[in-house]
Amino acid sequence: MELAVAAGLSKVKLYFMIGLPTETTEDIRALADLLLRAARDFPALTLSATISPFVPKPWTPFQEVPFGPPAELTRRRRIIRQALRGSRIALSGESVRSAAAQAVLARGGAELGRALAAASETGLGLSDLRRGLRQIGRRFQDYETVVRGSDGKYPWQVIRLSRDRP
Repeated sequence: MELAVAAGLSKVKLYFMIGLPTETTEDIRALADLLLRAARDFPALTLSATISPFVPKPWTPFQEVPFGPPAELTRRRRIIRQALRGSRIALSGESVRSAAAQAVLARGGAELGRALAAASETGLGLSDLRRGLRQIGRRFQDYETVVRGSDGKYPWQVIRLSRDRP
C-alpha cells in the first residue's frame, strides 16, 4: 500500500477468502483488524475489499476439503461487516448461496446433467438449480463434502457420453 501511495494511486482493492480449512474466528477478527489498520494508516487511499467464501475445487490439494457450512460462512462475514461498520471501507464479494452453487457444480457428477436440464426449463438462477436438484432427490448440502463412487473415483473423474443425444 505504501507503493500504491508512492505511485500516486488513489484506490486499492483487496481480495480475501473466508472458510479456508484451518480458519478460526480469530483469523476473521484479524482480517477485519488488518482492513481497519490499512484504512487508518493510509487515509489517502480509497479502500475496497472483496470477501468471498472458499470453494474447494477438483484437481487441487483441497478437493476433499468440505465446503464451509453456509451458516458459519454467513456468521464469519457478519463478524467482518460489524467490525468495519462506520469505516470508509467498501465491502463486496460473492454470496454464500452463490458459492454453495459453485460447490455443487464443482463437485457434482453425471447426475447434475439431469438437474441442470430441469433447471434450464425455468432459468438458470440459484432457485432453479435448487429446484433441479430437488427433482433428482438432491440438495445443495449433499455437495458440501465429496463422495467417491464405488469404483473409488471422484465424480469429476468419470465422463459418461450418451448416444441418445447429440
